[in-house]
Amino acid sequence: MKPTLHASGKEPEPSAGVLSLRPKEAARVLNISERLLWEWTRCEGVPHVRIGNVVLYPVDGVRQWLVERSVTLTGQQEGSAQPSRRCLRQTGTTV
Repeated sequence: MKPTLHASGKEPEPSAGVLSLRPKEAARVLNISERLLWEWTRCEGVPHVRIGNVVLYPVDGVRQWLVERSVTLTGQQEGSAQPSRRCLRQTGTTV
């Protein structure tokens, strides 16, 4: 399914008052692959809403999620970016 286009014929940008993004749009805005977005959604808790078969990523929720995981200039992390133990077991990763 193609993303909804504005009257200008361009894809909506988050700063244009868009409330949520489809996975392809969210991955593009985050500059990551869709596959990595799905992994982060499952393992890292990227905020999303599922309505039937549709998955939406609320722009404000994703923005806050990024802020919580950002690293300050002193190199200290503001939030927890460690994946859950459950996710690590599923992916075969060790700490």
